[in-house]
Amino acid sequence: MDPKSTRTLGKSGVTVTVLGCGGGPLGDMYTLLDNDEAIATVETAYELRITLFDTSPFYGHGLSEQRFGGALRDKPRDSSCSRPRSGATSRHRAPSSHSTERNDSAVIPPHVQNLGWFCG
Repeated sequence: MDPKSTRTLGKSGVTVTVLGCGGGPLGDMYTLLDNDEAIATVETAYELRITLFDTSPFYGHGLSEQRFGGALRDKPRDSSCSRPRSGATSRHRAPSSHSTERNDSAVIPPHVQNLGWFCG
């Protein structure tokens, strides 16, 4: 297997590398990581042209997402993809200040706020 080979992610049309960067350890699941070391890990994966980053709000109560966001927030949005594991979709938008009705699809979930970006 060529780790830099790509595949389409489900029916999204988004192309990602076969090899991804998993976020469990970045949420301090197994050992406490220095924040700079964790961010450097993600930055190194990005520099190696890994484009699939897998995280969850359950990895360190959002810590993994915050670290991914810190490393990838300023990168071009079409150059990488994060797939949070919470059943979220990319159809999130800011709630309207004129809305009197709660619409769950209009709320920006915490994992999107932690990451600072999201792909479908």
